[in-house]
Amino acid sequence: MHPALKELLLARETEYCLLDRDFRILEASTQMQQFLDCPVGESSGEDIRSWFPELFGIEEDIEEVLQGERKRFEYKAINRHNSAGELIYLDLQIVRSPAQPEHPPQLILLLEDVTDRMALEQTLVQGSNDLSLLLESLEASEDSLKKIITAINDALLVCTALGKIKTANRAARELLGYGENELIGRSLSDIIVNEAFSVSDLHQSLKDEFEASKEIEVTGLTKSGEQIAIAFSCSAIDSSIPSVPEFLYIGREISPPTD
Repeated sequence: MHPALKELLLARETEYCLLDRDFRILEASTQMQQFLDCPVGESSGEDIRSWFPELFGIEEDIEEVLQGERKRFEYKAINRHNSAGELIYLDLQIVRSPAQPEHPPQLILLLEDVTDRMALEQTLVQGSNDLSLLLESLEASEDSLKKIITAINDALLVCTALGKIKTANRAARELLGYGENELIGRSLSDIIVNEAFSVSDLHQSLKDEFEASKEIEVTGLTKSGEQIAIAFSCSAIDSSIPSVPEFLYIGREISPPTD
């Protein structure tokens, strides 16, 4: 092999074998011996396929490489165990050596250790798969939750700590006379008109007793301005931000007490 080419391969930490057209080893880099399982200098004349059986059956491909009809033959991510017994991955390429007047065309087998790259790719793939499964699970859960919220006969509201309405089901809209999405973004103070009612005080007490719920009776104000009596069961629930709970109101209209 041309000395300059050797230097280039060594600089790139790429192991190599020089082969004849019958896959016999003519020359091998020192570190290549670890994959050939034989003492340094004793691999000459051996068939490289004894150590890389993946190369059986590619004679036509190699002939195309030798004739210059194809630039290279590649075999990606061959797995082997190194001397320490660790699983490693190798990219293998076979190319034609640069033409030299005194030699017939020869083949250069190149090996590159891509274990780190494969580990990274596998990590990314696994992470992507885990994320996809999580998203599918969340979508399925969200879909089920939406169906439950829609089907429930009681009025249901989900609010932020400041009392801003994030979710309102069909029963809540019908009870208060609002159209679809008209309640979203409104404040509880728009629909609860009791002077003594304090959103902040109620939510603070629910946060202090996170698993507890509180029953309240309030005067609700419909979109048309009618006042109605509503009984709510209120509780704190987990949100997408664990340290910032949201608050669930489930209620129905009740008859005001008679004098």
